[in-house]
Amino acid sequence: MSIRTAILILSILLISCSDLGVESDRQVSILTDRESYSVGQSITIVTYNVLEDNIILSPCCSSPDFRRQQKINGVWSPPGYCLALCPSQNIPLNSGSNRVDTLTSLSTGHWRIMLRYQNKRTLRIDSVFSNEFTVQ
Repeated sequence: MSIRTAILILSILLISCSDLGVESDRQVSILTDRESYSVGQSITIVTYNVLEDNIILSPCCSSPDFRRQQKINGVWSPPGYCLALCPSQNIPLNSGSNRVDTLTSLSTGHWRIMLRYQNKRTLRIDSVFSNEFTVQ
């Protein structure tokens, strides 16, 4: 199955089903393209916005600020911060749309990705977490 086909299927599932591991009142989610990766393998992340409102993704330069969290001894590490020294710009994601980004691989371990976003109408800031995945 191609990545585009998988993204289409996931989009349909997200629109038709409100509970894919994300609280149903949020309706913003991020999913990785796999549950397991090898060290050095790229990680594709799809961010979905099925809210009725447009959102702004938390930026790190010109990309979303995907914060990596590793599970160590059953506890998630703090999410970290954008360490790039560059001007950040707003990253809008319109209602009903998605965005595909790629991360470089992480070190061996059990991971998830956190992303903060702001609702453009209500100005509410919220966070969403990806599915958990492993790097071997």
